[in-house]
Amino acid sequence: MNRTATMALASSALFAVTVAPSAAADPNLATYSNAAGNVRCEMYQSSSGIDTICVSDTARKTQPECNPPSHLIPAVTIGRDFMGTNCWNQGFVGQPKRLGPLQVQRFGSTFTVPGFSGNLYVFDIARLALVRAGSANAVIWKLR
Repeated sequence: MNRTATMALASSALFAVTVAPSAAADPNLATYSNAAGNVRCEMYQSSSGIDTICVSDTARKTQPECNPPSHLIPAVTIGRDFMGTNCWNQGFVGQPKRLGPLQVQRFGSTFTVPGFSGNLYVFDIARLALVRAGSANAVIWKLR
């Protein structure tokens, strides 16, 4: 192989490594957090559409049923069969992308918007629901 062919091959390999998505990246999953990292949302593709679970360490006063802290975390969910607040006892997949105020992220039918006070708002246009995760998790509105 001559030097030009070797350089072209090396350049192609470098381009593929820098442009191609990582093998760990899952196109059926998105995870976001507020800037502080204490409110997190995960959206994932299921057979019924996009399901959303948001958890918040700061909502413990408004959801005391989600204590002790080492076992449960206050959550709000948008799913096919349930929309509302609940307690979550599982982790998330991967490291969330930290969002600054008003840095809108779209995943499938959902839009995640961080507020100025550390809350995350998720609007699901397919399920027609808006939830808030943060100091007080809540379904702000739903049309079903």
